[in-house]
Amino acid sequence: MWDDGNSLGPKEVHSYLTQVMYNRRNKFNPLWNSLILGGVKNGQKYLGMVSMIGVNFEDNHVATGFGNHLARPILRDEWHDNLSFEDGVKLLEKCMRVLLYRDTTAVNKLQPLDVMKKKLRKKILRKILLS
Repeated sequence: MWDDGNSLGPKEVHSYLTQVMYNRRNKFNPLWNSLILGGVKNGQKYLGMVSMIGVNFEDNHVATGFGNHLARPILRDEWHDNLSFEDGVKLLEKCMRVLLYRDTTAVNKLQPLDVMKKKLRKKILRKILLS
């Protein structure tokens, strides 16, 4: 917008989006979206979520919709700081399997993406099987 040397980081954008969603809620005209915002600024990782009514939080893992109710308990139990990418994908597949039991008509494909230090590694498309 203006070239004043300031830049917004993920935390500032998350705060702004929280205010936008809460303002729309107060006007009885909410935006019917849940937003997840993640980013890195000055080496600090950030991950936050804003609901359609302006409820917000930041955590090491977030989810929206039924994932917030069904997958987050699994993430709370099994997620840890030094989780490898492959273990993270296995955990994500476990969460998605639980969600697929809830809605078996949903798409059962998952394509994980590894984003590490300006390098993107796209993994192959995985199909989640219900056993």
